Amino acid sequence: MRLPRSWTRALFVIGTAAVLALLWSNRTNEYPLIQPDAYENLTAAYNLVHHGVISIDDAPGQTAPEASEYREPVPILVLAAYISALPSLEEPSLDQLVDIHAETLKRSNMLWGVVLSVIVFVTVARYTGSYALAAFGTVAADLGLAEHYNGLYSEVAAAALLAATCAAAATAVRRRHIGWMFATGLLAGVVALTKAAFLYAAVGLILCLAAVGAWRRLRAREDFALRAAGIAALGLALAIAPWMVRNYLHFDRLTLSSRGGQVLLTRALKNGMSAEEYRGAWFAYAPRPLRWITGRLTGFDKRDLQAGGRLVRLVRYADLRDRSAPTTGDVDGAVSYFAKAKAMRTALELRHPEADVLAIDDMLKRRAFELIRADPGAHLATTPLFLWRGAPYVFLVLLAGIGYAAVRRRWWLFAYAAPAMALVVFYALLTHFIPRYGDPLQPVACVVFAVLAHALWRAALARYRGRAPRPQGRTTGALAEPRMTEVSR
Repeated sequence: MRLPRSWTRALFVIGTAAVLALLWSNRTNEYPLIQPDAYENLTAAYNLVHHGVISIDDAPGQTAPEASEYREPVPILVLAAYISALPSLEEPSLDQLVDIHAETLKRSNMLWGVVLSVIVFVTVARYTGSYALAAFGTVAADLGLAEHYNGLYSEVAAAALLAATCAAAATAVRRRHIGWMFATGLLAGVVALTKAAFLYAAVGLILCLAAVGAWRRLRAREDFALRAAGIAALGLALAIAPWMVRNYLHFDRLTLSSRGGQVLLTRALKNGMSAEEYRGAWFAYAPRPLRWITGRLTGFDKRDLQAGGRLVRLVRYADLRDRSAPTTGDVDGAVSYFAKAKAMRTALELRHPEADVLAIDDMLKRRAFELIRADPGAHLATTPLFLWRGAPYVFLVLLAGIGYAAVRRRWWLFAYAAPAMALVVFYALLTHFIPRYGDPLQPVACVVFAVLAHALWRAALARYRGRAPRPQGRTTGALAEPRMTEVSR
């Protein structure tokens, strides 16, 4: 559709609105910075600014901290640039920086938030022609991430970059343009440097595209998809290569992050939940608005989630023993599955003091895959449960969008939703899929929802016009031809 030419005014309005919304969302200090993942991002950024190295070592003393690859680099690099740009943030110690400038640090999310808002607004407006739907999609996307604007997790950054990747993929397919496909690969690599799990999703999508391209080459002598897969793979490789080479030089192996083992082990341990816990997990992992319904259906309530309750193993730190077991490596003393996985990691570190972080992570992965191979049926059975836990609404919207795109041959929409859907499937299969993992996917789902709502409205409007009384001809009295609509064409 052709859009009005007043893009400058539209972008100014949405950019200003995004800034005001982010200022409003950062008005409180109730959401603490000192949470494990967020604090590690800040520590790495602080060490990069003051010591020139990305490291999560928060007590380097007089010596330079040792390099680490535990956290993905893109959010750290942006946060470090933000700290460097503000002289007021140059505190002599990390503790002072947190205590004095917590609010200022949180507002580093404003950059990502504005980028996300503009991308969502432009994407919806481009594919629906409606500024009203674009505004709705933008507000919905920002509200879904409101909690993360008030901390230093990487979810807002991941949401902005994933939305950009999906938009680039849609443009590449719609225009059949190799340059846009290269940009898609580059952006996918940047997303992987923000959320390492996306690397597996991106590689899977490129392999699927290559398979489709090979089939098209044999059947129709058309090689766009095959060339697109190759150029996207090149873009992906160029984006992640510097970080992986850096890690190879420091740790003697090519890797993005060393956190996957504990997450996979947590999932593998949860595959062994009892039949009662499996039934209760549909209540424990239900979205808040649906918990009362699932509680009635399953016969569980919030008391079952507390210490001594029937579902206490599904809840992290509900039992006081979970506070100490992970730090001491007391696997048998840990109650929840989450605490047990952390205790197993600590036990390995105590048993192998000479092993580095990557070696410990490899041990955890091997143990996790041993558990999965021992009972693959249980692993498949719990996959819908973790999908329900992490992104039930997002999954349904993306599935509807992909189904509509396939039926109506809207391949640009298929390409737009595919990266997010691939990440959803990966999380459901190989992680315990906490809701935070699904939050960066919400803006993509908002765009897909807006496009589907617009298509439904157009179809309903066309059907209504088709049933309206047709005017009579002036001379013959015969029914005149109905006015052609976009749908009927």
